[in-house]
Amino acid sequence: MNEAIFTRQEQGVVYLFSRYWDQIDVFDGKRIQNIHTHFPDFLLHDIATEDEEAVEFEYGLNGFYTHVDNGDLQKLMDGTITVLYIIYWDEDADRDQLLRRTRKQYKGKVVLVCLSKYFSPVVERETNRLGAYWEFRSPKCFDKVYLMKEIEEATDELERRQVVYRLKLRGDLYRVAGFNKSNSDFIECDHWKRIHFYTTTRLHDDSIPSRLFVRPTGSRSFSGYFEVKRAFKTLKVKDKRLVDYYRRFYFYPHEDFDPERLERFTSLVYSDFVELDAKRGVAIYNYLKGEGYHLRQTSELVSDDKRHRQEIDKILG
Repeated sequence: MNEAIFTRQEQGVVYLFSRYWDQIDVFDGKRIQNIHTHFPDFLLHDIATEDEEAVEFEYGLNGFYTHVDNGDLQKLMDGTITVLYIIYWDEDADRDQLLRRTRKQYKGKVVLVCLSKYFSPVVERETNRLGAYWEFRSPKCFDKVYLMKEIEEATDELERRQVVYRLKLRGDLYRVAGFNKSNSDFIECDHWKRIHFYTTTRLHDDSIPSRLFVRPTGSRSFSGYFEVKRAFKTLKVKDKRLVDYYRRFYFYPHEDFDPERLERFTSLVYSDFVELDAKRGVAIYNYLKGEGYHLRQTSELVSDDKRHRQEIDKILG
């Protein structure tokens, strides 16, 4: 069954867990006992041992530090809770570091469950656009929606017809940008892996990067980066071929489609979207912050100093 994309909120994690938790191996032989509006969110009962176990939900793993810092874990120590499950979607913190800090206050067993690892990104061609969903499937599947060759040929045709014009790539240039995950129709990075197309209003025409690093606004970790292959801007925003192009290749909401909006976009065709694990994503964030970058939603250059680009490459390995 396809599940809708949900916003960057804990409620989405609770919803998906509630629907599929009994299909996740680690919860075999468990029963939900209590549901709270306080810490911990759920209590489980182990049918075999009759032990009581706790569940706490977060959207991002980093959010659990709130409970580490405010003394909530002491509530578990004062009771008979033998296991604590931390259920989260976005691995935006170093797992080992969080476990070390948690175990200083709680001596029971701590189990981290990244719920997104049990869901595959679904991208389907719909009437007016690509549709994006989640499907409970493990291991994860990242089948391409279309071949790179298909979008390259379609982009070439738009250039020949002078519907768009190509922008020059800077091979020596990296950029970083934040993106807002608060909208209900936001597409996750896993879905970007399945296509080769991305739009932004935050790049200048004369500084198109070879790599664009992205992270959710407010997160202290970069999610990944686009290996940019070409970029273009629009000349004829009302051309039917351009509208059809976006419908074929992007998650664009065409129900209330306003072609004039395309004039503001820089469109990137990329060969790959490379996802970063939390360790590298956090390391890049910390390095750039330490070098004085603001890291807001707007795009920033990172290679005006060659040393910065080299340091990022070292982190990437």
